[in-house]
Amino acid sequence: MLLNVDIIIGMILSLYLQPTSSKDSLSNISVKLDRRRVTNYTDQLFAPHDSSNTQTSIFFLLQSNHPREKFFNSKFAAPSPVEFESFDFYADSGPQDDGDNFIAKVQRVDIELLENMKRKFNNHRAKSVEGRGSHTRPWGDALKASKQHLELMLTKVFTFPRNHRFDIVSRSKLKEDIGSYIWRKIGTLGFLTGAQTFQPRQFLHIYGASGPPRGTNMIGILPGEKWGTSEDRILVVGAHWDTVENTGGLDDNGSGVAAMMELARALSHGECSAEYSIMLVAFDLEEVGSQGSLVFVQDFLIAKVLEAGGYPQFRGAIIMDSILHHNMTKDSQTMEEEWTHQVPGAVRDIQENNGRGDFLAVFQRSVEADRYLATAFGNNWRKNNPSKDIRLVDFQMENINAEVANSSVLEDHINLLRSDHARFWSVNNKKYFTSLPAIVLTDTGPYRGGMATCYHGPCDIYNPGNKDQINWEFLLQTTQALIDTVVDLSQAKCQARYFKTEDNKMANKGTMENESDTPATQETQIPPAKVSVATVSSDNDNKSK
Repeated sequence: MLLNVDIIIGMILSLYLQPTSSKDSLSNISVKLDRRRVTNYTDQLFAPHDSSNTQTSIFFLLQSNHPREKFFNSKFAAPSPVEFESFDFYADSGPQDDGDNFIAKVQRVDIELLENMKRKFNNHRAKSVEGRGSHTRPWGDALKASKQHLELMLTKVFTFPRNHRFDIVSRSKLKEDIGSYIWRKIGTLGFLTGAQTFQPRQFLHIYGASGPPRGTNMIGILPGEKWGTSEDRILVVGAHWDTVENTGGLDDNGSGVAAMMELARALSHGECSAEYSIMLVAFDLEEVGSQGSLVFVQDFLIAKVLEAGGYPQFRGAIIMDSILHHNMTKDSQTMEEEWTHQVPGAVRDIQENNGRGDFLAVFQRSVEADRYLATAFGNNWRKNNPSKDIRLVDFQMENINAEVANSSVLEDHINLLRSDHARFWSVNNKKYFTSLPAIVLTDTGPYRGGMATCYHGPCDIYNPGNKDQINWEFLLQTTQALIDTVVDLSQAKCQARYFKTEDNKMANKGTMENESDTPATQETQIPPAKVSVATVSSDNDNKSK
């Protein structure tokens, strides 16, 4: 029997999640601080990374008896630097008598839910596909964002602290257990599943005498037909899974991880085969200077994927960081003074809408490759006919108008560079410098409604007594647009499912199979970013300056 998670949440609220000083938290950096501190922080954040001196390791596993095992073997055959072994993620889900490890209990409920969904999709497809001439995609198919799945994750898993210090204080293994949940979930959904462990090398002073903990990125790869060739157009979808010490991290960033996991479910249940490769990443230690995305980009993505594949084109990264909160109240959306010159278009939009926090923000630079990603997402957002009370607002940073930004520009925008996208925009390695496209989907965190109080605090946790805490229409709209954008950009062909469920009330238009050679973003098609690596001379290590 599943433990009463409401009781567990209450225990955590009362015993461990107390307001604490965050004077040394990197998340509090602001342009309002004196310039010296901002400069020091920026210099350390974008300091040259030495891949040869990084303590990192990675291994990959594939679900045993995978239906596409031959395909995976062909794509990762020697001399591919990515190797894998077969593994039964289902058998590893833990014994029934696992004591107080309630996350393992939730995992078994999760697996049963997804297996039931998959069987129903298959059964109804067998009855419905024959003779169907329509190319409309009714709501309820495998590519439809599932409220039931999202709700299970957000109310039973991603509402608990995922922080090493919290585990020490509470004498628990919550972070380890939830990390295992994410890793196992990616594996059971049929992705090539990796765990990249690493030792942080920046901002070490904040850990004190105990020293920094090892971090773990969870990686899922759905290789496309072009994997391992220069013709690939790799797309990354990422969200950080760690939290600060004194919070459950429901919005920041359980919401982003849950949306990414729902994307994984849709691609799996939809039996999607992609032309271009898709990578899902749950980043660790984002809350201490985006350490996980640093080693992912420089020690795996570039070193093991792009270099090994003859530098294929990189479509970009879609990063999600706090996507849960929606607030229709006037003046519920606050802004920093600096936004006026950083993101002037967004400021005008918010002011014209009476300061309502009724939108999803899309952070992007004023460069072509970022705009392409933002446009692709925007087209799919509008395709699903959202309510007029659920809006999409571009946060285009007008002054970051070149892929290589100097240090003063980065300093001027440091309050908008506090998530994993920064590690794509500025890739500063001891041996090279490059820049990769990326956008961020966010509700703006502490600048909206109740999150002004709850951001990085005890009340960013699921409250069973507050039925209005989660605006499901807003979250489902965001997740659906994400699914459709990834299917479009990867040119995936997915089998439609026709099981009508009661957990979704959103109507959705689409195709029975994504066979089109011209995705919804056709009118703004541009060549994806071609990764070029500029060698850094020894007397100019920090090219970002």
